Amino acid sequence: MDQPVKGKVTIFKTDDESGEKLVGAGFRICDTEGNAVAEGYTGEEGTVSFELRYGKYTVAEFEAPKGYVLDEAPYSFEVTEHGQKISIDMANTKIKGKIVISKVDADTEELLPDAGFRIYDVNGEVIREGRTDKNGNVEFDLEFGTYYYQEFDAPEGYEVNGRLVEITEGVSE
Repeated sequence: MDQPVKGKVTIFKTDDESGEKLVGAGFRICDTEGNAVAEGYTGEEGTVSFELRYGKYTVAEFEAPKGYVLDEAPYSFEVTEHGQKISIDMANTKIKGKIVISKVDADTEELLPDAGFRIYDVNGEVIREGRTDKNGNVEFDLEFGTYYYQEFDAPEGYEVNGRLVEITEGVSE
């Protein structure tokens, strides 16, 4: 009795900058007709493996790990011999964004320069600090996540609004 030719494909998912292993990336394998034949998610080691019969396939990510950009580009591969082991390395890019804070006069709505703001992470650590420019704006580049901002210094003649403001996953694509 003949046994079908089978091979094993393992997908390694990492952060494209740090090389950190990524958990929770969803992959779907399709045959040459575009039919889904297998799907799964990367585990703690940042890998997911599939045993497949002889043939040509494509694999594509259908769900990115939280905080990462989805990479839907298909990757082609082929199982040609029994016991074949195929490794596919794929990386994701973190979602990054920008927050712009404006300081305005409460009565005139005039934009105010030289107000100092701090950005805090979820642990209360200061991760960025800046001052509003001549147009009353200050910009911060941040990765996907939850942050807080707080004014720490007001322009001359104004009081500090020391309220801590949450930015919940507001930094997104």
